[in-house]
Amino acid sequence: MAKKKEEETEDHMLKLAEREEGRLKQDISTMLKELSDLKEKENICEVRDFKAVFTPDTSTPDEQLVSEYKWIHVALTTVLSPIQDSCRRRLSRSLQLTDRRTDGQTPPIIL
Repeated sequence: MAKKKEEETEDHMLKLAEREEGRLKQDISTMLKELSDLKEKENICEVRDFKAVFTPDTSTPDEQLVSEYKWIHVALTTVLSPIQDSCRRRLSRSLQLTDRRTDGQTPPIIL
């Protein structure tokens, strides 16, 4: 009877760990997508703003547009940097938890 109860407990704990691993993998996937989306948005804004700096007739930049571009770049960096840091921290934590559950058998994810 005690042996059966112990086996049931182990099965239950294994199922809980598997569900947690699934949730962590889903969180990792979501965070990687968020990070990718943020990088894409940043790149789109940089390209658009960089193109706006130069007039179509010449390669000489308009000083006002250059100043505005720099301001936009600083603003974007200021806003996106903490978000990216937060995503990286959450991702790192999730990877650590997953790594513990799988005894280090998780393939590395390169950011």
